[in-house]
Amino acid sequence: MNLGSLSFSRTDQNRSADPYVLHAYWPSDARAKYFHSRDFDTSPLLMSVGAVPSELRYEIGQQLRDVWLERVVAWAQQAPKSGNVWTATDHYWTLIRKPDGRLILDET
Repeated sequence: MNLGSLSFSRTDQNRSADPYVLHAYWPSDARAKYFHSRDFDTSPLLMSVGAVPSELRYEIGQQLRDVWLERVVAWAQQAPKSGNVWTATDHYWTLIRKPDGRLILDET
C-alpha cells in the first residue's frame, strides 16, 4: 500500500455525532468495469485520522497501534480485490470514540 497524498484539517467540534478516531472510505463506482474500462493505477481509497483529547491520546494511540491500524489496513488492502459489485458502491470503515472513551467500529 502506498500513500498518494496527505492533508490535515481541524476536527469539527460542533458536530452532533460521536467523533471518529480513524476513518476509511471507498467511493462508489471507483473501479467499476463498465464497457471494459481500464483499471485505475491506484486505488481511490481515502483515509483520515481524527484528533482526540490530549488526556486520551496515549490510551487511544496504544489501541490504534495494537488493534485498529492492522484491521483498517487489512480492510484497505482487500477493498480493490472485492469485485465489481462491492467496489461500485460506497463503503465506510469508521472507528468512533464514544463519550465514555470506548472505541467502536462502524463498517458499512
